[in-house]
Amino acid sequence: VIILSGCSALFSQQEYISVDDGLKEERIWSGVLFTIPEKRVINKIVLVGEGHIRNIEIYARIEEHKWKKLKEVKTLVKFPYEVNTYSLEADAIRILQKTMVGKGRIQSIKLYQIVLQQKS
Repeated sequence: VIILSGCSALFSQQEYISVDDGLKEERIWSGVLFTIPEKRVINKIVLVGEGHIRNIEIYARIEEHKWKKLKEVKTLVKFPYEVNTYSLEADAIRILQKTMVGKGRIQSIKLYQIVLQQKS
């Protein structure tokens, strides 16, 4: 993938690396909470699950008591489902399932960060 930005003279390719080491899952009354031990830059979240669900909201914890809504999906979600976060720094992802419509469930998530590759 080629990046077209001000840095393109020095860097031209991007690669995703996993940043979900130490990921913990906690089922909450309205969905599921995933946490990592420390804040990381997150560029992409991939929801992993089985079946399909709908009517979910995805949030990221950007400060201790401050959550940012990343996406609201009212339509059918099929797995794996990708959400681009555009360089968000967070230590937790909360997924709220507003209704129990659909035959499926979220099993886990994968968190990724973009690493720029130097031109050869």
